[in-house]
Amino acid sequence: MKTIITLFLAIGSILPLAAQEHPGSQPPRPPRHPQEGPGRKQQKEMLLDRLQLTTAQREQLKKEQEQALEKVLTTEQKKKLSQLRQQQQQRKEEGLRQQRQQLKDRLSISEEQASKLQALQKNFMESMKKNREQLDQTIAQQRERARSLMESHQESLKKMLNTEQLQQFKDIMRDKMREGMEKWREHRDGMRRRPPTPPNAPPGRNNDTL
Repeated sequence: MKTIITLFLAIGSILPLAAQEHPGSQPPRPPRHPQEGPGRKQQKEMLLDRLQLTTAQREQLKKEQEQALEKVLTTEQKKKLSQLRQQQQQRKEEGLRQQRQQLKDRLSISEEQASKLQALQKNFMESMKKNREQLDQTIAQQRERARSLMESHQESLKKMLNTEQLQQFKDIMRDKMREGMEKWREHRDGMRRRPPTPPNAPPGRNNDTL
């Protein structure tokens, strides 16, 4: 059973990389609306949460995922997986570079300040994620911890930015949320208009595709 779970999670970690290899083959995947149900990554996190895995168990499972892939994939597939991961890392780095440039332009700060601001935001998001993974806490304790983290984050931002810059930073975050919601609505509407796929049609192809 443990091997099945490990292989399931390992394969699930590859699918997002494969989808990114052909960005034009499908619409972008914006943040999912809470009522639409969880995405693949969220489903994986929900599975791990329901199993009530400790941090040590999660690390062990990650290690076993890599070992499972080593046993299952061919040499050519391993090479392809390595290429996909490199491409993913490059896209991530490019996204961070663009984000730094936006912060520099809109907040009138230096490259060093933009990098520190990025690092601060990253640490905050990671702390919030770890808080959600602390299964030995009650819901009330998690909420209190989240509130404390947010207050501490705001204090750190105030030390780095003046009042005007802080407001502009909040505006940037709000704009990103709006952009994400707009993309989600476009994706949702597009999925609703898509004609149903015949039962015997190959997966990933529309009815009108020859």
